[in-house]
Amino acid sequence: PLSDVWVFNLKTLKWKERIQFPQMARSYHTLVGSEDGQIAAFGGFQQDTSQYSSETVVFVFKDLLISRPNDLYWLKLMPPADQMSYSLVRQNYRNDYILGITNRLEHSAIIDKNGSMFVWGGRFQTVNQISGLWRLDVFTEDANLSLEVAPPDGVEAYEKELEALHLFLVTMMFM
Repeated sequence: PLSDVWVFNLKTLKWKERIQFPQMARSYHTLVGSEDGQIAAFGGFQQDTSQYSSETVVFVFKDLLISRPNDLYWLKLMPPADQMSYSLVRQNYRNDYILGITNRLEHSAIIDKNGSMFVWGGRFQTVNQISGLWRLDVFTEDANLSLEVAPPDGVEAYEKELEALHLFLVTMMFM
């Protein structure tokens, strides 16, 4: 997957790269934009090779990343207890929102005139695992999202977790 972001100017008919850090290499995600130039990316897929085992590692995401026009860093929605469960509301059955939206790729998303992002469909391992229409008030006036600079994800984060787990196991062995 590619990690670059490009903006097309409809007046000049020219492309301009929008530099973002960390570089989030994803495919099969969705990206929506607001009138003021903010963009929100949701979910997606990444496949990479682990440097420790030379095995293929696959990630399917359910995170929301936001980019503002003059910022160099992706912002990630940070769940205080699981903010995704409370912010992403399933449209048809209000009682199901506590479970939150599931990891997905190959889904669809739109943003409405009020700044709400709607996510529908897609798949995880099969399409049977995905259901519902979900709404997240991303760019609405009353959006109260907790954001922080996004950490690297994918294989980098996975290998850091493996290193921490390995250190923990070694420590436990000698106790």
